[in-house]
Formats: sequence, C-alpha cells, structure tokens
Amino acid sequence: MFCTNCGKQIEEGNPFCPYCGREIEDAGFDLDAFLSRLFGSEGETKENAPVESSAGAHEPVRPGTIGQQPTKKAAKEQKRQQRHEKVSKDKTDSEKLRPVIVSIAAVLAIAVIGLFAFKMMQKTEVNLTNYVIAPEFAGEDGEGTLVAEAEVDWDKVNGICKAYKEKKADKIKALFQTVTWETTPSQGLSAGDTYVSKATYDKDLAKELRIDVTATVKKGTVETLTVISDSSDVQSTSETNDNNVEVVEDNSDNKYFFQNEYILPYSDSYNYSLAEIENAGLSDVDTRLAINELYARYGYIFSKPYYQNYFNSCSWYYESINGDDFNSNAYFNDYEQHNKEILLKYEEEMGYHFDPGY
Repeated sequence: MFCTNCGKQIEEGNPFCPYCGREIEDAGFDLDAFLSRLFGSEGETKENAPVESSAGAHEPVRPGTIGQQPTKKAAKEQKRQQRHEKVSKDKTDSEKLRPVIVSIAAVLAIAVIGLFAFKMMQKTEVNLTNYVIAPEFAGEDGEGTLVAEAEVDWDKVNGICKAYKEKKADKIKALFQTVTWETTPSQGLSAGDTYVSKATYDKDLAKELRIDVTATVKKGTVETLTVISDSSDVQSTSETNDNNVEVVEDNSDNKYFFQNEYILPYSDSYNYSLAEIENAGLSDVDTRLAINELYARYGYIFSKPYYQNYFNSCSWYYESINGDDFNSNAYFNDYEQHNKEILLKYEEEMGYHFDPGY
C-alpha cells in the first residue's frame, strides 16, 4: 500500500503515513493523484521526487520536501483531538438516550404508585358463615326450642388472624365483635328440621375498615334435641329415643347451670324460672356474677376490677363497650330481660347484698 500524498510504501492497515503524517483514507494507491501532485503542480520538478538509497529503500522525507514526518507534539495533538471527538460523540449519544431513560423512569414510577394505590383500595373479604358455632336446641320432638343461639367462633377467628399482620388482624377482630346471630325458626322443632342462622354486623365499621362481608346466612339441620325430663323411666344421660332425640335426667345443676364457663349458659335464649334458680341454690356471689354475666355477653367493660378480672378469665369474653355507653334496654333481648328480673327477685328474696368492694 502507498501513501497518496508522498507515494511512500507503507504497511497495510496503517492509519497514518510514517513519512509525511498524512491520514490514509483509502487503502489503494491513486497513481494519477500522485503523479499530478509530483509533476503537475507549479514549481515542482523531478528533483523533488523521493530519492532511493543505495539499498533501494526510500529515505524519509525531510522538511521542505513533499511531506514531513510528524513530530511527537503533532502526534500528541492528534491523539488529543481523537479523544475530544470520542468524548463529544459519547456526550451526544448520552443526550440522545436521556429522553428514553426519563421516559422509562416515569413509567416505572407510575407503575409503583399504581400498585400501591391498588393495594390500598383492595378490600379484605370475610365470610361470616365460616366463623360461627351452630345453635343448640332442646325439648320434646316436635316442640324443640332454641336454647343456645349461634355465635362467633373466636377460636377460628383468632386462628385466621395469625395469617395477617397485626394491624389487619385487629381490624378483622373489631368487625367480629359487632357480629350477632339470629336463628329461625326457634320453636316447634323436630330432629331433622332445617333452620337458618343470619348474621348482622356493623356495616359502617366494615366500610371504614375496608372489609367486604361476602356471606351472612348459614343453613343447618337440627341433628338432636336434648330433652330434660323428670320421668322415672329415664335410665341414662347418653341414651337416645327412636326420633334421634338425646334424653338426659332432670339435673338442672348439670344442664342449665355452670356450663362452659357460664353460670347461666342459656340466659340469652331460655327463660329461667324462679323455682329453677332456687333449686340451683345460687350463692350471693354466683347470683351477682350471673346478673353481670348478662352484660359480659356483650363485651361490657366493668368499672370494678373484681368483675373485670373474673370475666377476663372466661375464654368467651371480649371487651368491646364501655359501661357508660351501654343501655341494657337497647341490648338485652326478651330472655335476658326476664332472667335479669328473676335473678334480682331471687337476690332480694335471699337477702343477698354481695359487693366485692373494689
């Protein structure tokens, strides 16, 4: 390969002529251009042509001839210029990419904000029928009566809340504290009859807590009816009659008193008689606790530590309402109103005046 400026032979691929310093733009040699430069220019003669040495090699061109070998300073300046051009090119490329990068960052930011907003707006779904204890019925077949209303199964509620963070679990528990159940029909039942339990809850609270209640109605079947009988032909508390009705002996102390941490376990669904209370022989402490038990069923918070500590020890009790905000006439059903009056009458009859004093 030859330099198009000075005509010297140079190595293939060399970007600059080592003799004259001219940048090699084309790998080929343009003879016409070389001859024109060598002989056609004014004031130039063959004397200016390259002189071969005795060995046949071309001598480097000296200053004042056709070409001039680049100095170290020129080479350094050339490298500096190349670096400058590269930096300029990189800067230009960066400026071209900047709008793309900004656009990508904006899209990611919008996506993150959208995901956060979606999670904030997403509601927690709760099926109340999955967390209920079935009601209980008693009486003769065909005359069965609801004696224990369906209620929240707190063991299941607490179990499912373990899967959520504390803040979310507290919201779910707060909603369940407002849940009450009502079962129909409540009388004239036989084994195998169908009943329907319907839940009510604080809808405003559910909306505030962003909880979507998906189901509130649960159907069930009366499997057995517990019969309390004083007849002499009852032989065992575990026998059942032909109608699949469980029969137990008359033992009020075992059936209607002191069951499942309650003094009167059916005070919210059964009218106790004064005779039954008298036969049970409730003490002054038991009588006063039975009265307060009616309030505790609704999560009543007691001002006296004695009562508060007692009901805190009961697994079914959950604090939910201050005493100043509680109105028994608004909360108590007919059974509870009746049993409160019977207990107060019994307390007066026995001359009880129990006061824990604190």
